[in-house]
Amino acid sequence: MPLITPSLRKDGVNHNMLVLLNNFRGGLSDNKNRPRYISKPYSAFCSYSSQLQPEGRLMNSHRTIAVIGGTGYAGSAIAREAAKRGHAVTVVSRRAADQPIDGIRHITATAADAGATVTGAQVVVGALSPRGDNVGTLAQTYGKLAELAAGAGARLILVGGFSCLRRTAGGPRILEAEGFPPGTPSELLVEAQENLDVLNNLLTDSTGVDWLFVSPALEFSAWAPGEDLGHYRIGNDVALFDDNGKSAISGIDYARAVLDEIETPIHHRMQIGIAY
Repeated sequence: MPLITPSLRKDGVNHNMLVLLNNFRGGLSDNKNRPRYISKPYSAFCSYSSQLQPEGRLMNSHRTIAVIGGTGYAGSAIAREAAKRGHAVTVVSRRAADQPIDGIRHITATAADAGATVTGAQVVVGALSPRGDNVGTLAQTYGKLAELAAGAGARLILVGGFSCLRRTAGGPRILEAEGFPPGTPSELLVEAQENLDVLNNLLTDSTGVDWLFVSPALEFSAWAPGEDLGHYRIGNDVALFDDNGKSAISGIDYARAVLDEIETPIHHRMQIGIAY
């Protein structure tokens, strides 16, 4: 799988993305001095070509982004990275942020009422956790968001779970085949199942919403925040592991992957995984 490291040239073009595109299309096959990022075809990269504007630049205009659940681990990292890149960001959460982020508008609302707060958003990011009052409501809440996003022509990007991925192509989801070890807190079991319910609903979605379900690596949480390495890999619905059998991604690098996808849309109506 390709290793993606954001790298902008002085003219604003994301050099690595262009190399990735040209390699896939064979544009650099005759230049042995240029790096190659793809060792074998990966069909999801076909849509890179449609993102090139006439002058050869990748689409990177500022967006209006609403992050539902934007005070949690994943949501706050995404909101922070979006604001850093100059996007107009609104965070919606059931309580005020402990540490407000400069340049971000905050709205306090319950998950059930979150949909009414995303009017005008071009991208809606769902980063909710089915805990507390939200237990048992995630699929319904995201279902409503999907309808609203479809009606508004907005993109819907949801933070998924590692256990929704597969070990092998076409194999069962990890949650279905392996479950969790004994002693796992019940709230984690509930959260994993609700995330899988959300994904299954999206896979049969009839609203036409442009959705993306982004599963992080196994090691991804506030308890294992990881390091800012500045790169990541993108997979499909098969879990990614490094050469040592480790599956990990930090909050900031996961957020970068999400924002790169928002700024240069490549994957549509599918599940992807992010890991080192």
